[in-house]
Formats: sequence, structure tokens, C-alpha cells
Amino acid sequence: MNCTSITQEVIIALITSLISSATIIFAGYQTYLNAIKKLHKESIENIERAKYEAILKAHQSIYKLLRFTTDTENDDCILLWEQSKSSKEKVYYFKKANIHKFIKELTEEIYNKGNGIYLSKEVILLVFKYRTLVHKLLLAEKNNPDEKIMIGKREIVKSMIEIHQNLSIQIRNDINLKQRDLCLNSENK
Repeated sequence: MNCTSITQEVIIALITSLISSATIIFAGYQTYLNAIKKLHKESIENIERAKYEAILKAHQSIYKLLRFTTDTENDDCILLWEQSKSSKEKVYYFKKANIHKFIKELTEEIYNKGNGIYLSKEVILLVFKYRTLVHKLLLAEKNNPDEKIMIGKREIVKSMIEIHQNLSIQIRNDINLKQRDLCLNSENK
């Protein structure tokens, strides 16, 4: 064995070792980059999920207020109607106490619980349009001691019913629900 062959073997072993080390370092760096990308993607997904859940919760909080805005009679509805057997014309009334309850719960949901920040512009506009409408009814009859008061203007009743219907539809649209379909998967449209 001569000195040249030993040196060549050492150089070859050294180069092989360097290439092997470089490959290991490169593979480790690639693994690190992939892990960072995966964590970033998961973080974005978690943020988007939390945002959607907040939007869903906010819209659910307003949806439950639809019990006040419906013209289907229940304990909390603001709008009532009667129809005599001799007339096809409905007579509409509003309940003062339920307007107060509606405004109180609306304030609680939108401001105190902070749900207003996650509501769409369209939902906010419809909710406050309805609130303004019923608040005007309340102010117009503030000296009336009756709890159930007749609404004389048909346009007001029509607006109340339309706002309720549009609000129900808009809430469903905002959380990607089909009409009367509770499937959250937008692929099933």
C-alpha cells in the first residue's frame, strides 16, 4: 500500500461522508420546512374555523330573536292578527311588552355579548330596520295604557312581515344554509 492510495481512500471516504452529511442536513431542513408549512396551514385553518364558529353563533343569536318578529302567534311575538268569520280582512295588533323584551334581548345579543361584530351588514340593517319600526309603534302609543294595540297602517304590517322573512333568509344565506335545509356542507347545494 502506498501513501497515495491511502490518501485517495481517505479523500473518497471523506467526500462520501460529506455527501451523506449534506443529504442528511438537506433532508432535515426539508422536514423542518414541511413542518413549518403544515403548522402554518393548521393555524390558518384553526383561525378560519374559530371565525366561522363565531359567525355561526352570532347569527344563531339573532335567529332566536325571530320569535319576536314572526306573525305566527307565540308568547313572544310582537305582531298579532285576528280575522272575523264574516270578513276576509285581518286586523293586526302589536304587544307593547314584547317590543320591550325584543329591544332588551337585541341589545344583549348585539352589544353586551358582542355578537354584532360577526353579523353581516345585511342582517344588521334588517334587524335595526325592524327595531326602528317597532320602536316607532311604541313611541306613537306611549300614552296608550292597553297592552295590545291595533296597527292602523297596512304598510307597517307589510314591512314587519317582509323584514321577518328577509331576515330569516339572510341569516341562512350568511351561514351557507339552504332554505329549510340544515346541511352545512356547501357541496350539497
